[in-house]
Amino acid sequence: NKKELIKELQKKMYFYAEALRFEEAAQIKERIAGIERSVVTSQIDLAKKEDYDIFCILHKEERAVIVRIFMRAGKIVSSSHDFLYLNEGFDEDEVYSRAIMEHYGSQKPPIVAPVLVAHDFDSKKLLEEYLSELFEKKAHIITPQRGEKKRLTDLALLNAKELLNKTQSDNTQQLLVEVKTLFPLERLPLRIEVFDNSHMAGAATVGAMIVYD
Repeated sequence: NKKELIKELQKKMYFYAEALRFEEAAQIKERIAGIERSVVTSQIDLAKKEDYDIFCILHKEERAVIVRIFMRAGKIVSSSHDFLYLNEGFDEDEVYSRAIMEHYGSQKPPIVAPVLVAHDFDSKKLLEEYLSELFEKKAHIITPQRGEKKRLTDLALLNAKELLNKTQSDNTQQLLVEVKTLFPLERLPLRIEVFDNSHMAGAATVGAMIVYD
């Protein structure tokens, strides 16, 4: 039972907070938020058996997040997200266009669904024309203003806000800033490649490459 689980976690959170163990209390708070998000998701299943691909983009300072939610036959079946690091400001039109183009690529998807977006953007009509050719049928990119479709984009917005506000446990952003300062670079590095070669007295030569992207 999710309600009982949340209640037990809240007890632990208060215990840690009272003991001044704030980091552990914050971790429990994040777990509670995740469980509550799943409750919201389950309540948004539609009575109609409709398919939608939902996209939402939000930004904060030097970071943006792309959230995708997929509804099939009236039920939310999956979601995904990616972070973007913004070196030269935030262009909502460019980021929406990039997110949608990269998702669909150049192959017709197995299920063609209307696309819901949380915000209007300039190149929406051009993207509709491209997707119409790809889907081999009229494509629709909709920015809903009310009703069930608006509830879906609102859910994507809620997830995006929580993801942007969530502290990154691996401190990736801070590490990238430090790499930029150390070398020095004009912008935050989006891809880093490292090579190493080794041998034993001139024999058994081996090379390795690692990539951060």
